[in-house]
Amino acid sequence: IDFATRKIAIHLAQTKIIEQDGDNFKTKTNSTFRNYNLDFTVGVEFDEYTKGLDNRNVKTLITWEGDVLVCVQKGEKKNRGWKQWVEGDKLHL
Repeated sequence: IDFATRKIAIHLAQTKIIEQDGDNFKTKTNSTFRNYNLDFTVGVEFDEYTKGLDNRNVKTLITWEGDVLVCVQKGEKKNRGWKQWVEGDKLHL
């Protein structure tokens, strides 16, 4: 995401919807700016196109590290990914 888009997006409210069935997840991130859906199975690498985010083609692998979901993305940019976890009543993204 370019600098200007990032500055605008930080001020927008977004909703994160997560559905879990065992190790299968369906996630939806919705905002007035853009929406992004991601379905995955923990421990199974898959091809992901980050359309609407930064438009990259990557190989994505999401695993558990304790109670933390850890995503590693391999592609044209190094050291990409994210971590998500719940602490109390807060979801950390």
